[in-house]
Amino acid sequence: MTGRVNSTAWSIFSPGEALFLGGEGGEDEQNWVDVTYHFAARPNEFAMTVGNISGISKQGWDYLWVKHGEKVVGDRVLQVPEAAYVEQVYHGGNFNVLGIS
Repeated sequence: MTGRVNSTAWSIFSPGEALFLGGEGGEDEQNWVDVTYHFAARPNEFAMTVGNISGISKQGWDYLWVKHGEKVVGDRVLQVPEAAYVEQVYHGGNFNVLGIS
């Protein structure tokens, strides 16, 4: 599950917001097992606008990049957004198999 995002709602997070970074653990003197899980979180974003491009939505760990073109205004050349792309960086996984909530 390491390097995956939650594919369904999990704990307080909507799909795509929680990234599992891995876990570590060990036994103590009474043979109790301690496990520490590591997560990172980013909120999903909806109805974003970049320049004149609107309606952009992405899950928290997706990557948004913008292709720019040039527009001449007076004696200046400006960079203007022409297209916006959302790329999936991490695959989804069922965090319920971790046995925590």
